Amino acid sequence: ITVPGIGDYALFLLSVSGGSTPVLGMKNGSVLRGIGGFASGSKLWVNTVGFTVSGETLSYGSAAVVSVNASGTTYSAGNALTAIYGIV
Repeated sequence: ITVPGIGDYALFLLSVSGGSTPVLGMKNGSVLRGIGGFASGSKLWVNTVGFTVSGETLSYGSAAVVSVNASGTTYSAGNALTAIYGIV
């Protein structure tokens, strides 16, 4: 996808489908990676993203949501990027 002005920022807030918590991501050279999550009762949720950046083009690498509780672990990969906001 084209993200106008992506080169103006190093820190981003990203939203990923399947995750109810935003992901904080940082651009380092040609990659943008991030993590977010929360704990709720007896469950832990972790959201991760990885993208490559070339100019103003952001290319999908991976996005996943993992939840862990006493019963086991669930994993959902291939989640879509639904929003990206440049912070700094």
